[in-house]
Amino acid sequence: MPVYDLTNVLPFVPIHAGEYLRDELEARGCAYTQLAVLTGLPEQDIEQICSEQKGITAEESILIGRALGIKDSFFLDMQHEYDLCNALKAQRVLAQAAMLQAARKRANHYAGL
Repeated sequence: MPVYDLTNVLPFVPIHAGEYLRDELEARGCAYTQLAVLTGLPEQDIEQICSEQKGITAEESILIGRALGIKDSFFLDMQHEYDLCNALKAQRVLAQAAMLQAARKRANHYAGL
């Protein structure tokens, strides 16, 4: 059984679907306007997705996927992973803040004794 050196392996970090779409369009030499025409989506929506100002919807994922010859759910799956990762980060921050607040209360309580 082979032994793998994992010392230089980076953890998986999900990216916004718009970051991938932006890179994919650039690699294909496709302008936002062209994608808007192919999909029937407003160019402004495509710009907002590519600039990561908005997430991609299921309908947009299907239309963009079909226009680019990519699986219908590809962009939506990517967006869900990104959103889930950010939600988990936010939950960890909230949990840490709650622990700090509890520690301050205990410290204040013991300082008053």
